[in-house]
Amino acid sequence: MWREKKLVKAIASVAVPSLLLGLLAFQFQRYHNIINLRNPYVLEQLTATSDFVWNSLSGDTSFSQFKMEERHQEVPIENVPSFTVHYLWCIDGHFELNHYLTVMSAIYFFKPDELIIHYRMKPREDPEGYWRWLEDLQRDVIMLSLKPLKDASSCHYDLKKVGSDFSDHTGVFMLGDVVITNLSRSDIVHTVSRSVQEKSKFNVEEKEKINKHQFFVVSSIEPYQIMDIDEHVVLRCPSVTDAYNPKQPIPANCVSLNKYLHSEEILQLNTTFNRFVRKLLFGSENAAQGEKHALTQIPNTVHVILQDKETELTPLHYVSIKSAFLKGKLDCVYIHAPQEPFGEMWNRLRNEDNLNVKYVHAEAFAHVDVKHPYMMYALYNLLQHGGIFHFGDVVFVSPIPEETRSFAAIVSPHYSKYRLRHRSINTDIIAASRGSDFVKAMLAMVRQEKSTFPGVRVDDIASHIVEQIPESVVLDGRLTSHQVCQETLCELEGGHGPPHQAYTTRLRWQGKQPKSLDELKQVHGASRSDITAIIDA
Repeated sequence: MWREKKLVKAIASVAVPSLLLGLLAFQFQRYHNIINLRNPYVLEQLTATSDFVWNSLSGDTSFSQFKMEERHQEVPIENVPSFTVHYLWCIDGHFELNHYLTVMSAIYFFKPDELIIHYRMKPREDPEGYWRWLEDLQRDVIMLSLKPLKDASSCHYDLKKVGSDFSDHTGVFMLGDVVITNLSRSDIVHTVSRSVQEKSKFNVEEKEKINKHQFFVVSSIEPYQIMDIDEHVVLRCPSVTDAYNPKQPIPANCVSLNKYLHSEEILQLNTTFNRFVRKLLFGSENAAQGEKHALTQIPNTVHVILQDKETELTPLHYVSIKSAFLKGKLDCVYIHAPQEPFGEMWNRLRNEDNLNVKYVHAEAFAHVDVKHPYMMYALYNLLQHGGIFHFGDVVFVSPIPEETRSFAAIVSPHYSKYRLRHRSINTDIIAASRGSDFVKAMLAMVRQEKSTFPGVRVDDIASHIVEQIPESVVLDGRLTSHQVCQETLCELEGGHGPPHQAYTTRLRWQGKQPKSLDELKQVHGASRSDITAIIDA
């Protein structure tokens, strides 16, 4: 008996802690899954979109030109439940601009009490950090929630199956890439009421039927089955091409997106639909341009950010710094590094060339607990002081015009000889005025990237900020061109133009760099004559 009790105690001493640890692990996983449904990052500065969402819900906006007239406050209708928008996410892919536009149009026009994204599979995460539209919604839209579909049959084209899968049969169900263009919350309630009255006299029983009605907004270019659907109202949306046909436009309360939306087209092309989208997302139908700041002009200075190990200046560093004065006509170059540079190149800059180069001490970046410490430091420095920054491999070719420096921020798009799904922004060199909104937003996101996706790219962070607040930055392809260098040859990268058409050129070295100025002068390529002239000056 004594042995049995001892055995039971031994088993209990092992089993109970194991059970508790297992329960703790289960709760942690459950908590992790819940958190994943919400926004994995929180910006320190809310975007202009946040103001748009709250203004839309309060009725404090006016989009009159596109029949987006100011809506008066919706008056609650007796016996009608709270207004919910259900967005069915039935694809296995990223949450893109098309989908973001669907939700934002519903927010503005419907002013819902609740907005639910029902997903068969959660939208794909983007390890490189570009597809952030869903995260933007999670940050800005407080009534948004994500719920898994209990039955994948809800994603079928038979709308009867959609109705049978939801215990709450009220509200608007949006299926496919559709955008609301002229339809209010009260319009839907009255449409449903008329539909009920057409079947029988309006009485208490029929009032209850309003609570069970579903209003479907579907694409006309997809084969939805809408026949014989009781207690349902279906609105089919014509394609954008048909609705905005310049020869014979179709009046429509909604449109179907029958093509992939590129943000650069939305921001720049002067079509009726693009003006509508710009008005919806940015509050202005005009093509988005960077906002000029005459009083806070970009300073005519350069900040060169060196990595921890770069203590001795290389010949490329020397040419980069000297070109800022000779070709770029800049006033001062600041070298940021954990310790003051040394060596032949540094002595030549300070003593022989007598250039206005100043050293700024920076703490060792390796000790900064963020994913992109050099970029974070560069952005913070730019936010505080303004100017131009790069990482030591950019050679100036010509001065940046004073008119161009009157913008709040300047970046250059990445060019490629291949057609890309989305544009990427070059962050190897950025020019900005002090307090730039673009730099402020980018810094806030870069600071938090360690806690989100491990493979996130700074270029894609910048790309999405350009789409969020396009008025804060100017895209100027002349800011820089890229060259890839190997041993004694530098070639233009991808679809970049010749260096003489840009203000700067970046020499991205693969392998060992030249060890002397004479070796650097022997490197063939589009910038050879400029490099030789800079060294010999």
